Order: sequence, then C-alpha cells, then structure tokens
Amino acid sequence: MNPPHNLFPLLIVKTQRCLDKHFMGQAVNSTSFFLTKNVIDSFILERVVDKRTLFAHCLASCMMKGSLYGVGGFSVKVFLKVYGERNSGTTFIEKLLALNLPVKVLPGGVPKLLYRGLPYELFRDSWFFWTESRNLGWKHGIPVPGLIRNFMAKHRLIVVAICKNPYAWLLSFYRHPYHLVKKWGSFSAFLEAQCNVVRRENAKGLFQNPVELWNVKNRALLELSKSKLPVILLRYEDVLAAPEIAVENVASISKLKMNDAFQGVYFSTKREDNRHFEEYRSYYLDEKWRTNLSEENVRRINRDLDHKLCGELGYELINPKISEGKDFY
Repeated sequence: MNPPHNLFPLLIVKTQRCLDKHFMGQAVNSTSFFLTKNVIDSFILERVVDKRTLFAHCLASCMMKGSLYGVGGFSVKVFLKVYGERNSGTTFIEKLLALNLPVKVLPGGVPKLLYRGLPYELFRDSWFFWTESRNLGWKHGIPVPGLIRNFMAKHRLIVVAICKNPYAWLLSFYRHPYHLVKKWGSFSAFLEAQCNVVRRENAKGLFQNPVELWNVKNRALLELSKSKLPVILLRYEDVLAAPEIAVENVASISKLKMNDAFQGVYFSTKREDNRHFEEYRSYYLDEKWRTNLSEENVRRINRDLDHKLCGELGYELINPKISEGKDFY
C-alpha cells in the first residue's frame, strides 16, 4: 500500500529530527529512521517527490536550525582534516590521530544515518555542496585550497594528506571499488576501465583508467603539501611501520602535545574486514600484494603511471620482468 501524499510534510519533519539528533550526538531510533527511509523510497517511486526536492527540504530544515555537519556545535581549539584517496588509510589515520592528539576531526563523509538510510550519490554530493565550508569537503576529493584558507581565518587547523603505493592501492581499489558503478571480472579488465567521478570529487570528467585517478589525486595532495598551507603529507606504509613515530611527527610539526599513553588502532576500520593491524603490516610492508600482479599487469600500470610523481613520493617502479604473480580475479 502506497503512503498517502499528505504524509510528505510530516516525513520531512521526521527525517529532519533524526538528523538533528545525530548532529547533537543523541541516540536515534534506527527502526524509526529506516521506516522513514522506506516511506521515502515509496514517495520517490510513486513520483510524489523527486530525490533532489526531498533532500533540499531536509537539508534546508537542518540549515535553518544551524545543524550543519562540521564545525557547528564544537568548542575545540584545533581541528584536523584528513585527505586521501579511497583505500589509502584515511579512516585509520583519522582514528589514530584523534586517539593521541587534542584535535577534533572534521568529517570526511556524510552522516552514517544519511549514508545508510538514503544511499544515493546525489544526496551525498548535495551534502558536501552545502556543508564544505564547515567540513572542508569529502576526504577523498581533490582538496580546494581556498576553502582551507577561509577556514583557517577563523579556526586553528591541521591538514594531513595520506598516499599509498600505487600498485598496492590499485589492488585495494579493485577489491573495494567504492562509488564506482561497475565491477569487473579480472584485475586486467579493471586496469583498462574508465572510472566515473562523483561531484564531490572535484575532478574534471571521467578518469580514463584507475591509474590516471591515482596520478591526479596524489599529485593534488603533493602540490597541496608544497603550498604555504599547514599540510603534512604521510605515506600509508610509513604509518604502518611506525604509527607512534608518525603521530609524534604530526604533533611536533603542529606544535601539539601528545596524550600521555599512546593508543594504537589494532583492527580494520572497514566493516567488512576483520583483519588485525599486524596482518596489514605484514601484507603491505613485506609487499605480499605483489603475488597478485602479473607481468602484463605491471607493464600496463607502468605505461600510465606518473613516474616523476612516484619518485617524489618515494615509490619505486616495479620491473615487470621480475614480477612472478598471476592476474587477480
């Protein structure tokens, strides 16, 4: 049975209340929220209202109450923003630094309730369109220096950018192709495929392949770290090798005092992965991922990889002739 059309105003209020509670750190009845989500889906399917209109109403209601997702409501002295491509350890470094430094992490994603309840890229793009001045945008997007400068005019800010070995990252992205609209039968096919972009990515059109995506995103992070902005560029592998030293370096550069006892992040930050920290260290530091790279895979990656960028980030190119792995399926 379809919901009556006159429920729409009530639905907007109910959704807005759920979001408001989330912003204020209060518990939200998940059953109530997902029931609301089901009604939303019915409205969209029956063309009572389109997704853009629905989200605009909910967001406008939250904005009028000053509930934007970001700086609003927090009384802290130092904010932290982390940037990095998907599958590069951004959530790991956010948690690691938040556990050990007196900082408030600016959100890099949409609220979980919105993400899980309304899984449409349009909603997520719209969210950052309206809130980026307070949270500095999607953490996987290309950073906008002007936003950072404007934020720094009012708040103390530390920006951490994190990069990852291109070969290892490509394998990770193949396994977890977040926000891509297509999956592939093999790693070889993946390397040849175009990558769609979402609006919050701040990129120009399609990427011709995932190697180009890595080049563009990591070049942007490197250039940001060379600017006059307070940006600290870390390599994922270095953080895995010595997490406490990585935190100490960020603290020293930022002139912050670490907490008395170091706290590590020992389990995967991915919901679908239950690996322990030591498993990650072994896999990446011992480069066990190489077994999933065939000679042809390496040749294909090297063809489009930005060799100069790799050198600047401290990553060596792999010689395809010594690659003994098999194509990854």
